Amino acid sequence: MKFKRILQSVTGISAPIFGIQWTPPQWASDLAEETLVYLSDKRVLFNRFDMEDAGHCIQSVINIRNHLGSQRQKLQGNKELDKSLAAMQRACRRFVDYVGHPKFSGFEKPIQDSVLENELQRLRSSIGKQVATLSISFGVDVEDELASTITFNNLDNA
Repeated sequence: MKFKRILQSVTGISAPIFGIQWTPPQWASDLAEETLVYLSDKRVLFNRFDMEDAGHCIQSVINIRNHLGSQRQKLQGNKELDKSLAAMQRACRRFVDYVGHPKFSGFEKPIQDSVLENELQRLRSSIGKQVATLSISFGVDVEDELASTITFNNLDNA
C-alpha cells in the first residue's frame, strides 16, 4: 500500500509530515523501511486467528521485539523513529507478558483461544498505529498484509 494512500485514509496520528518543514534523514527513512519490510513477513501480525498457535506467536513476537531493539540501537538520535519502535516493543512485551504467563497454559483450550485472540487484536492494533506513523512520517510504502493492521477511519473514500 502506498504511503500517500495511508496518509489519506488515516486520522488521529500525530507525526511530523515531511515536506517543506520537515524532511527525514535518508538513513532514518531506510531504517523505517527496513523495519516495515521485516514486519511484513511476520504472520503473527495478520494471519487469521484460527491459524495461530500460542507458542509460535510468543516466539515470533519475541523475535519481533528483539529485532526492534536492534533497530533502536542503530538510531542516531531520531526521536520520532525511536518513539514508534519503542511503542512496538512495549506492545510485544505486553503480549508476551499475557500469553506467555505461566497461568495461560493452565486455562482450558477455549479460554486460551479467547485470550490469544484478544491479545493478538491488541498487539496488531498497537503495531498498526506505529506502521501507519512510520509510513506517513518517513514516506515508506507498506505491504498489503501488514497494512491490514492499520485502522483506517476514512474508508468511504476507498
